[in-house]
Amino acid sequence: MVASVENKPHKAEHSIIKVFNRSMINRFILLALLSFTSILISCGTDATEPKQPSFEWNKLGLDGLTVNKIEIDGNLLYAATNDGLYRKNIQSTSSFEPVGLQDNNIEAFLIYSDQILFASVANRDTEHEYEIHKSDNRGASWQELESNFGGNEDGEILSEFLRHPSHKDTIYATSNYTIAKSGDMGNSWDLIWGEWGAIAGPTSAIAINPQRENELWAGGQGPIEDGYLVRLVDEEETDRWTDLVPNPTTVKEIVFDKQSSQTIFAGYEGALMKTNDNGASWQTSIDKHHNFRFFFGIAFSNLNPDILFAGGWLKAVDDPQSLKLFYSMDKGETWEEEIFENEPYGGILDMQLITEGDKDRIFIALDGGGIYEVIHTLN
Repeated sequence: MVASVENKPHKAEHSIIKVFNRSMINRFILLALLSFTSILISCGTDATEPKQPSFEWNKLGLDGLTVNKIEIDGNLLYAATNDGLYRKNIQSTSSFEPVGLQDNNIEAFLIYSDQILFASVANRDTEHEYEIHKSDNRGASWQELESNFGGNEDGEILSEFLRHPSHKDTIYATSNYTIAKSGDMGNSWDLIWGEWGAIAGPTSAIAINPQRENELWAGGQGPIEDGYLVRLVDEEETDRWTDLVPNPTTVKEIVFDKQSSQTIFAGYEGALMKTNDNGASWQTSIDKHHNFRFFFGIAFSNLNPDILFAGGWLKAVDDPQSLKLFYSMDKGETWEEEIFENEPYGGILDMQLITEGDKDRIFIALDGGGIYEVIHTLN
């Protein structure tokens, strides 16, 4: 009987096979890890790569007019100009229609309701006519409002209106170094800060902190062309800043960060200032003091809370100036510029922003150039 012989590999051959198999496994693991790492890096790059802004410029109308203020009420865009008040439906291609007070310079206005409007008439170059007008029928007719605004002083220009966001009957209004309050539809006014008849520039900016509604901020220019910013708590002054920007200067805009009640931007002649601690310290966000650029319009994007827009106006009013939109992707730490070359009257006096879907609609009021809309998207 022949015994069967098992064909086993020698010990040396067995070791070689084990080493070979282990090498193949290690190589496979290494390749798998490299592939997985590559996928992770690729996914991470796609996820963290910031979207880039794009801008589309469109002229809406009022060409040749100086637009002092703009406000949005539902689908209607209102504009205070040096030729009366106008409005336009921003959801249609219709033109601006006059709302009254044509042939008058409208310094400021307030949309009190869908029927009631207030307007400040300031005709400096003719009869120095400074009046408050009111309409009860959406601008179909207007009446001069007889009130004690200005006290016994003649020639008090009402520079700004502000309605309290919660106490709807309360209207604030500013003049030269003054803030007044009315609780009866503007028929009577109580002075809460400053003094009537002050020899000073206008208190041209006023705003309520939306997250601290007892905080009222205001700013303008004092008697020696000194820019000032004040904070009132419960209508009493608690803080005043007079040296944030080199004089001569003035404050033109105050805007609050929607995410932080302590982050505030103030637009001056010559600089855009920022505080992250409710005014305990300030930083210069944009410095344009060398060419005296006034910062009027400031607006946050609703697509990304870190995106901020700012507009300005150069003091050399007789010279053409480019239409320039400043934008920041990091809440004012760094800035870029978007320039529209085809508008010679590009000084920005006001700005309003709404968001629809994936786009910001930025409305810009110009000194002599009418109104533009800028469509901002992220791609």
